[in-house]
This record gives sequence, structure tokens and C-alpha cells, in this order.
Amino acid sequence: MTDRQVKLKNRSGDYLLPYTDNIPAASTSTAGKVKLDLSPTSGSNNAITSGAVYTALSDKLSTTGTAAKATADASGNNIAETYATQTALSAVQNSIPNNSNLVHLTGEETITGAKIFEQASLEMRGISNDTSYEPHILFHIPGVQYTRLSMTASGLAVKNGDGASLSYLFCTTATVSDNSNKVATTAYINAKFQVVSALPANPDANVYYFIPE
Repeated sequence: MTDRQVKLKNRSGDYLLPYTDNIPAASTSTAGKVKLDLSPTSGSNNAITSGAVYTALSDKLSTTGTAAKATADASGNNIAETYATQTALSAVQNSIPNNSNLVHLTGEETITGAKIFEQASLEMRGISNDTSYEPHILFHIPGVQYTRLSMTASGLAVKNGDGASLSYLFCTTATVSDNSNKVATTAYINAKFQVVSALPANPDANVYYFIPE
């Protein structure tokens, strides 16, 4: 039997629209029935059942759902579990000052061990709103005292740890034969220029001896 395409008309001979063109020729399995697809099928002209439509739509994202690609990066990594949020980073930043292994921009800290700074400059700045503050470097000689090198309005000043000006400097005593640019200490002057009642048996050629009249 030859397959025929059937289009329905009304009593006046007008085609009924919409019409279907997929009513098959009579056979043992499809006599008088329309062919139905049980799932969406590419290129098919057959009708589809309501259940097939429901099943197909159930696999689609709802209007209030979250797409998988919206929660992952291009490599499939879950964004919420892989990357730190701004809140998490802020928490880490706030915890850094409590790390004793770091040197921080603010606050007083004690640093132990020898530190070598090569090709580095040291810049000291006063507090802009505190005119009484003096930029300074504090040196500590164990068992002696703190010596403070301060930059004042009058120039460079040597003070103690409390900021009081010192009337002397601790210097290495040079020998009487030293001809370098070391600072002459009181001990050096007393050794270099000696008042004696008579010349010693073996006078030092680098020492000036004075014999009072």
C-alpha cells in the first residue's frame, strides 16, 4: 500500500489549520493513529507526548536555579571552595600584625640577630602632627647605656635613651703613635702630652714631655 499524506477539510472544502501531515498509512501497528515521539528528537516531524515534554523540561535549569558554570571557573574548580573571598583576605590581613616572625610598619618591636643591609638607605621621618618628635637612631651598648643619635632643628645631636643631651661621646682610645682621623679622647691627650719632673730613661718619641720649672 502506498503512503499518503492526509489533510483535513471542513464541509466547504477548506483545509483545517493547523493540520498534521504525519498520519501514516494503515499498518498493523499504526492503523489510524498519529506517530508520537516519546522524547524530543532532532529532525522529527512527529508529534510529542506531554510526558516527554515534561521530562525534557525537568532537566532544564529553573528560573531561580544556579547554573553549574556560574559556580565554577573555566577549569571546573568550584569558585566558593577554591578562591578566597574579600572577607577572608581581610581577616588574614588583620591577623598579620600578630605574627611575631614579621617586621611590621607600625608598633614597637625587638629584632634579634645581626642584620646586614647592602646598598640600602636609612630614612628617618618625624611624625607630621608632632613637632616635638625627633627622628633618631637608638644605639645600645650592653652594660653601659643607650645612646641616641637624634636629628634636631639645630642639627645632629647625641643624647641618652631618655632624650637628654650628652656632654661626651664614647670613643676608642687611640695610641700615641696613631696618626689617623680618629677622635682624640681624654685618655689619648693625657698619654700624648705628659707633665714629668724628669725625662724617662726610655722616652717615647711619639709623646711630648713637659718639665715644669
